[in-house]
Amino acid sequence: MATAIIAGRTFEWSFVTNTNEFKPLERFGDSAGVDVLRISLPGTGFDVAIRVLTGQYSDGTHRYLGPLLVVGSEFPAEQHAVPVGNMLALRPKLVSLAPDEPNAATVERIVQWCWSPRFKAVRVNSSGGRWVGYGREAAI
Repeated sequence: MATAIIAGRTFEWSFVTNTNEFKPLERFGDSAGVDVLRISLPGTGFDVAIRVLTGQYSDGTHRYLGPLLVVGSEFPAEQHAVPVGNMLALRPKLVSLAPDEPNAATVERIVQWCWSPRFKAVRVNSSGGRWVGYGREAAI
């Protein structure tokens, strides 16, 4: 497990390949497991898992971040916690990954966005599309 110091707090993060630990991040046919970036702040309920996707395009292979799964009970903060088990869309500028990412800089960008006043929890499904339940969009 690696660490990143952000705003004076030490976050732990890891990149795990082919894991079956986070079933909501799996799409139909992903029985072999998924690649996940996990970020947590020990001693708090800040704990998320983000799917790392790989796509083949005409100009080569690209990696990007998929849905963010809320694992902890106090994400992004205790007073405005998103319920555990919800999947959220990341801000579009955070989605693309460079070949050497995810790394500490990726983690820092994600955490800073989650704690910014512009953070907006947009619930999505495992494919990254807006979540709609029972005929209407779900409120978070």
